[in-house]
Amino acid sequence: MTTKNLLALSLSLCLALSLAACGEEEGEEPFECTAANSLCWVISVPADFAATPVNLYVTGYDAFPPAGMPNAMFNALPSPAIGPGQPLEFMAPDYGQFGFSGEKYLAIALLVEGGGAMSPVEGVDWIGYMTTPVNFDGGAKNLPPVTLAVFDDPATN
Repeated sequence: MTTKNLLALSLSLCLALSLAACGEEEGEEPFECTAANSLCWVISVPADFAATPVNLYVTGYDAFPPAGMPNAMFNALPSPAIGPGQPLEFMAPDYGQFGFSGEKYLAIALLVEGGGAMSPVEGVDWIGYMTTPVNFDGGAKNLPPVTLAVFDDPATN
């Protein structure tokens, strides 16, 4: 093997090893729920998000798509610390006390300045949802991350 090829191989290995080491920093605990009746969910906004968050609501519905009053709802999270590159690690330690039992379709509403007070305003507030139900059976729930989008009300289209 020539010196040039050996150098290229060494550089490739160094790059591969440094990329493999990416992820959680050493000693950092992963964000996950292990306790019974707990829910963990990483909620993000896209890079073009430029609003000021006022309240975040995580709600549960018996049917999809979510419509009307929710069948279950966590307390509002005022002024949530969420923004581009700053995901929110949402944790609910006892989902049963908020009406979450059986299968529920989850929806998130991030209300922002200039938007709604209790429900999202089209083109202003941000929403996200799961299209498959979560079975609230008393176990710990670790949901896949979700990225919110500007609310586009299908009833007005």
